[in-house]
Amino acid sequence: MSKENRGGVNLGTRAKRLAGYSARRAKTAGRAVDLSPVIAELRAGGATTLQQLADGLTQRGIPTADRKTKWSPSQVWRLLRRVPRTEA
Repeated sequence: MSKENRGGVNLGTRAKRLAGYSARRAKTAGRAVDLSPVIAELRAGGATTLQQLADGLTQRGIPTADRKTKWSPSQVWRLLRRVPRTEA
């Protein structure tokens, strides 16, 4: 069995893995920037905790990155890490 194919799963080359990783990071960064006005609006409305921000996103019907309907504080925290503080 080759190094590239273990158990029937093609592991791909390092370059392919890095390209996929870069594409995913760019997508999540773009989504974070897209949601930054919503976060700013929620903060202006008095939301100060991660839970309040999560509840606000859920109430607005904004799906999470994995298309779920309920936001958690940890998802909001990860989102905020990707947005410069001046934007959100």
